[in-house]
Amino acid sequence: KAFLATLDDAERQRATMAYDSEQRVAWHFVPLESRKGVPLMDMTAEQQKAARALLRSVVSQLGYDKATTIMLLEGILLKLEGADRANVRNPEKYYFTLFGQAARGETWGLSDEGHHLSLNFSLTGNKIVDSTPQFMGSNPAELRSSFGAKFPKGLRVLGDEEQLGFELVTSLDEKQLSAAMLAGE
Repeated sequence: KAFLATLDDAERQRATMAYDSEQRVAWHFVPLESRKGVPLMDMTAEQQKAARALLRSVVSQLGYDKATTIMLLEGILLKLEGADRANVRNPEKYYFTLFGQAARGETWGLSDEGHHLSLNFSLTGNKIVDSTPQFMGSNPAELRSSFGAKFPKGLRVLGDEEQLGFELVTSLDEKQLSAAMLAGE
């Protein structure tokens, strides 16, 4: 409700959809020209603060730090790829959408989505009842150069998760590995 209170009528119209909307289950984590909802880049500082507080309310501090760092990595990609990619590589091109009415006893949803990030939640009142699908990706996976104090050389936003994935794969026997791997991949 705090996030919605910062929006004017036109923004609220863009930011909200019916809970049963097909858009609630249409999720992507690749760069797209436009998405459902209102992007951070179209929000005032107050609205961005409220959107980030909304995100923080549904994830752990570690999850919030990873999500916001993934968003900020778009600025690093822009530096690496050049100014002609500014429309694609934008740390504020992450869209927030609410589905249904966020009220006691009501089922509603929240989506925060952009490049390498798709977080989707269903809630009843203020309790999360489902948190899928979720996707976090990181590009670059590891920084080869320093880009200031927040982005030191060697930063791996999802390094712990990547390590756990490698440990899981290397723990599988041949039969398990055969079942776990996609053909041709």
